[in-house]
Amino acid sequence: MLEMMRRWNATEESLALAEQLRKQQQGNPDDFELWEDNLAHWLFFLQVSNQWLYAGFEGARGCLNLAGVEVVARATGVRGKAWGERLAALLVIEREVLEVDARRREERTG
Repeated sequence: MLEMMRRWNATEESLALAEQLRKQQQGNPDDFELWEDNLAHWLFFLQVSNQWLYAGFEGARGCLNLAGVEVVARATGVRGKAWGERLAALLVIEREVLEVDARRREERTG
């Protein structure tokens, strides 16, 4: 996957984050497969992964700050049809992240 990211000119920061995630997930039941068709969407998610809004006493992730996401999209040249596709994919990823977070919270609290 890292080689594929390099071919798509991923930043060193994105590569480091992907490598860190790979190491954390070795043998993890939450491992996932990334299809090449979704690579650009995944890389965009990594670019905006600092745009989470947190809520509650525990500081749980609530949703992505879409205004901040749009700023990143404009700054990186994602416009028009590509923006619509990235946003749709991003919302799917966001929903899955929030579901995993909820499942992990439930496992911790019983």
